Amino acid sequence: MVSRIQHQDEGITGAEEARSYAENHRKYAGLMYRPLLKHLGRLGISGRYLEIGSGPGFLAAMIAEKDPNVRITAIDISPDMVLLASGYMKERGVQDRVKCVLGDVGDRGFLESLGRFDLVYSAFSVHHWKDPERCLGNIWAATKDGGVVYLYDLNRVWWLGLLPFGGKEVERLRGAYSSLEMRSLIQKAGARDFTIRKHYAGLMQSALVREYTAVRGG
Repeated sequence: MVSRIQHQDEGITGAEEARSYAENHRKYAGLMYRPLLKHLGRLGISGRYLEIGSGPGFLAAMIAEKDPNVRITAIDISPDMVLLASGYMKERGVQDRVKCVLGDVGDRGFLESLGRFDLVYSAFSVHHWKDPERCLGNIWAATKDGGVVYLYDLNRVWWLGLLPFGGKEVERLRGAYSSLEMRSLIQKAGARDFTIRKHYAGLMQSALVREYTAVRGG
């Protein structure tokens, strides 16, 4: 197994960088999020959603367009990305149901100020967190009793080291957790009932968490 390399980036900075990221991301957003959208649809959860690491807002808009019965709070650590996402919600006509907010999943007090949610989800964000166990604990605390957490991310596959080439995408995969590491991480954070699935030849993975130990106000 290829060893994991911790991501060093601090999120998108600057309006131009945010705009460039969004333009590139828009091209393949539908393909990337297809399994996630399908699984969330099957869960049939209505009410309040919290998206962690919402980026340009494409996923939040897709969910809001598919289900008019949900209200989404979408947070990101980049103020430029939050501004861009807010504009995208207006473009898609879902600004009354999707609120884009500047915030950090590592900040327990901030999450508590948002209230509690029926569903908390995140896409391609977990491998960026500096203290994932703390972040997951914060997420458990932000989820209503009986609520669900859904994590969707890259998977650092065992055959990555056999590829005869490198590049930016390979480096991104080097920063991801393997499925075994993801399982261990979620368990250490207090999850007691969860399922991990692989997608796209194992290059992506999802974790559906239904039961966890949440410490309120800790």
